[in-house]
Amino acid sequence: MARKQISENDRIRQVLVNKYNIKLTDLATKMGISYPVFSKKLNVGTLTTLKEIEKYTGISVIEMQNAPAGFFHYYDPDTGEWGGIWKKNS
Repeated sequence: MARKQISENDRIRQVLVNKYNIKLTDLATKMGISYPVFSKKLNVGTLTTLKEIEKYTGISVIEMQNAPAGFFHYYDPDTGEWGGIWKKNS
């Protein structure tokens, strides 16, 4: 079964909500914008938006982006801490 391709904005939401338990409405408020404006920014997913999110959360811009083909995001199985982007074994 083929894996569903995760879009860039899905990856951003996945990291913020699922990995770090950040409420998007709370983050929007912290950033001083309404949730609808914040949601539109996520849908576009520009580097500027990612840098702004990084500023408020401390989450690396790279962690919020999809890994390139042949690579994956590594999370330590014991701590859950993000360990970077690793190359898949061939």
